[in-house]
Amino acid sequence: MKYLFGIFCLIFLACNTTKTVVKPKDNTNEIKGYKKYNPQTGQYEWVSEDPKGQVDTTKVHTNPKDVPIKKTENTPKGINRAIKVALILPFYADQNKDGEAFFSKSSWATNFYGGVKLALDSLIQKGISVDIRVFDDKASETELNKILLYEDVKNADLIIGPAGKSNLKLAANFAKSRGIPLVSPYNPSDDITSNNPNFIQINPSLKSHCEAIAKDIFEHTKSPNITIISRNKSTETGTYDYFISNLNNLFANINIHKITIDEETNGLSKTDLEVCFLPNRQNVIIIPSWSNEAFVAALLQKIENSKKGNTVSVYGMPQWIGFELLNSELLAKLNTKISSSNPLDLHSENTKQFKQLFYNKYSGLATDEAVVGYDITYIMINMLKKYGKEFPLQLGEKKLKGYTSYYDFKKISNNTIENNSLQGIQRIENKSIKILEFKDGGFRE
Repeated sequence: MKYLFGIFCLIFLACNTTKTVVKPKDNTNEIKGYKKYNPQTGQYEWVSEDPKGQVDTTKVHTNPKDVPIKKTENTPKGINRAIKVALILPFYADQNKDGEAFFSKSSWATNFYGGVKLALDSLIQKGISVDIRVFDDKASETELNKILLYEDVKNADLIIGPAGKSNLKLAANFAKSRGIPLVSPYNPSDDITSNNPNFIQINPSLKSHCEAIAKDIFEHTKSPNITIISRNKSTETGTYDYFISNLNNLFANINIHKITIDEETNGLSKTDLEVCFLPNRQNVIIIPSWSNEAFVAALLQKIENSKKGNTVSVYGMPQWIGFELLNSELLAKLNTKISSSNPLDLHSENTKQFKQLFYNKYSGLATDEAVVGYDITYIMINMLKKYGKEFPLQLGEKKLKGYTSYYDFKKISNNTIENNSLQGIQRIENKSIKILEFKDGGFRE
């Protein structure tokens, strides 16, 4: 963790007023004009006029059709000055002191900022100037309200952060009122803000994960027998409608079973899973449970004990990739898959390059947060440079390349037809989700 503290010290020598300005280097060998004798000074001086003579401002058009017609289209204008960015994250600067253990809650924001710094290095190589201010909201609404009073935040071209839900809601409403695009780098909630086309959500919502799982089931099964199993928790049973509506849109005349298990009454041991298995059918079980590792491990074992020779495919949630109680052999036997929005493609050459780049700068291992920090900064500032603060209008038209993978932005709207304006747009959401299958000892594409 030494490298994290090193990054941290670089950031917070002056907390909440940290300013990093990156500008393209001047090319001192570039010819900027020519020398002309000035009779008043008696010296040759650099001038910027064209040495070849005056420009002919009169042009004769022999054919009226050749005369160019000026278009009045409202074309987005780019930014030709230093782009102003406010980065607001929970660094918990006051919890870190020299000689003491690094505060664990600081790790996410610190790693993220490490990726941001690498992106700034790449941007300067492209000749793009960035004026970035870094603020520590300490996951406190009181602290955030102070930060939102800074002129550097009020006049920002882009706000990145915060991470926590309550602070994100405050910042989103602030940015909406001032017409500032805001990027949410972490929170997947789909109820942060409404009618806010300048709100860009990087972490896909739970609805999007359910949609991706349903699509994968459709692509890999022809006659499925589908069962959804969850604990009796509203956060989990609330996914039933998401899955069912998506599956019904994809399949014709499909039956979907629902099994809800009450943990308080030792419901797992009493649950009969016979309905999950039908002969000569492709049995699929969806488990939308992500916060209780022990429950997931026990349920998977019960599925294995109940299948009696029938084949089955189990779909789980992104958090399973970090669960330590899940048996690898069992995951393989159950043909387990999970949805994932992790942009770090562990097996790509670009990932190896990014890890090396990160290590060279910080002498530490790159994390998921670091690559997201890089991608957000690099993609959004390039969009600002090209289109200005109206750049959210351009999102949703194509996938945008990050360092190791793609971001697929969509306009989330109440309208049934997506149009090229931002009217009726609730938010912009990254819907790039991969389905990972457990094989060769890990979850892989």
